[in-house]
Amino acid sequence: MGKTPATAEIDELIETSLDRTDLEELQEHIYDTFATVDHTHRRVRELRDEKDEVSGTDKKDLAEKRGILLYVLGRYSEAKEELETVADRTEAAHFLGRCCLELGEAKEAIEYLEEGRSGDDDFESDILLAHAHWRAGNVEEAEEICDAHEESHPDSPDILCCRGKVAEARGEYGEAVDLYEECLEKDSEHREALFRLAHNCDLNGQDDRAIELYNRCAAIKPTCVGALLNLGILYEDRKEYEDARDCYRRVLAIDPTHSQAQLYLKDVESAMEEEILEDEQRRQSRRQRAMETSVDEFQLSTETRKGLERLGIRTLGDLAAITEKQLKQAGNLEDENLQELRELMARNDLSVGEAAGLSGVNRRLSGSQVDPGKLDLPIDSLNLSTRSRRCMEKLEISTVGELIGHTEDELLQTPNFGDKSLEEIKEKLANLGLELREE
Repeated sequence: MGKTPATAEIDELIETSLDRTDLEELQEHIYDTFATVDHTHRRVRELRDEKDEVSGTDKKDLAEKRGILLYVLGRYSEAKEELETVADRTEAAHFLGRCCLELGEAKEAIEYLEEGRSGDDDFESDILLAHAHWRAGNVEEAEEICDAHEESHPDSPDILCCRGKVAEARGEYGEAVDLYEECLEKDSEHREALFRLAHNCDLNGQDDRAIELYNRCAAIKPTCVGALLNLGILYEDRKEYEDARDCYRRVLAIDPTHSQAQLYLKDVESAMEEEILEDEQRRQSRRQRAMETSVDEFQLSTETRKGLERLGIRTLGDLAAITEKQLKQAGNLEDENLQELRELMARNDLSVGEAAGLSGVNRRLSGSQVDPGKLDLPIDSLNLSTRSRRCMEKLEISTVGELIGHTEDELLQTPNFGDKSLEEIKEKLANLGLELREE
């Protein structure tokens, strides 16, 4: 497969000595498509192999390059481990500071960012240092950095975001929110401002707004893992478990060893299983109540009612335990009467004969748990003896489901069908986990 313009640009950048000035261009090309992301992951593996084959300066160059690429891909722990081997280099130290900041290691971030400064006037490093100081609890130092750059970078989105954090640390939440909103007016994709504003909305119970902001934040590459985790928790609170599961899976796609995401995913999948079980229990409870409902509670034609009386059918459960053939033959019902009963059962989420052959009231009520495939098996599949098979033909029984709708006495009343044939039938049904209908 030939290179796309984006993959060609990535390869060209990798061939050069990567530094922070390439970061924006790298991110743009790497996250162009899924294919370019995959291509970059592949190049990272290739750089590892190349590094193993060289030594000295070449080895350090490849380690630094690979660490920067891992950082851009959001694989911060791996990037930190790689860059620590060349921490004495200015660019490596800068990206080490970025990695530590992303990993919540504020003190280390401050140390590396200081070492990675590219001169006295390094606004980019200073803003990152301000965020690191805020995370370390050094609010005054963070504010001093903002003040130092206020004149040279007036209304900078980065300074506005940092000042929002300072206000938040001092408990001035209203001012913090205003500053984050102002930051986003100037840069709608400012990842840190989106996250902090979402977090504040989350704490204030503004779930819809928080979800919208977290989604916007998570859409920016490299993906903000914290946004996905918080978003997943919000979805869980709303019992939107599939969306929550998707968030945790996205985190694990980035970092398969993320212990928090692993735990949250396990919890949400357990909650989903419990919800399915509860739904099934509620459904079974509704079905049981329906099964116990007397047929007298429904408007039925005189002919249909008389037919049910002849068969001793008093509840919908009794109706579920008898086949249409039995209704028609023993109950002397016509097709229009059967249709009337089908419609009655359908209105109650049941069907005529669905539990035919199951013995006892309780087993009739759980008839939906019987594997329908067994009931549909042709009677020939039982490999019955000639005598038993002919009995089935006389009773016009063609499936296992129709067979278990009969009682032992009904079968024994058939000419030439004796106890030996009955035992054969019962044994064949037992092998399927079934039995004949009780009286």
